[in-house]
Amino acid sequence: MATSDTAVRPATARGNFLLTVGLRVVGAALLLGMAWIHYHLWGIGYNTVSLIGPLFLVNAIVGVVLAIAVCAVPGRMLGIMATLSSLFTLGTLAALLVSMFWGLFGFKETTAAPLLKTTLVVEAAGVIILAILGVLAARGDGMWKWLPTTTGPARV
Repeated sequence: MATSDTAVRPATARGNFLLTVGLRVVGAALLLGMAWIHYHLWGIGYNTVSLIGPLFLVNAIVGVVLAIAVCAVPGRMLGIMATLSSLFTLGTLAALLVSMFWGLFGFKETTAAPLLKTTLVVEAAGVIILAILGVLAARGDGMWKWLPTTTGPARV
């Protein structure tokens, strides 16, 4: 039995909607997880580390703001917000890795640091999930429709 094109579209649209909502929720949860980790570490002693301490608190605050934004922005802005959130999380992950291997602002992280493995997993997953959400939202919303399309050689 053949299905018509109109019967397939609503199911695809519903699936895309559910995927987007799921990615929003998971992405926001990962941002909140990252924020909680930084706030917790700030509270148990990182607040005494020069420059790193205040940056941990800023990271916690920005993480909460981005999590709210990922859940609350309208669909047409979701691609931008998810991409910015992914880049922020990537920056945080990069700062941790730099701190572990070379040191950052005069502070070198150790592998015995509290929540190190959890932080690596949460931040890496956040980068990936939010990047996927950013791409899907931008593509699905037609965010890039203003770009010229190339379908082959130009005809004169």
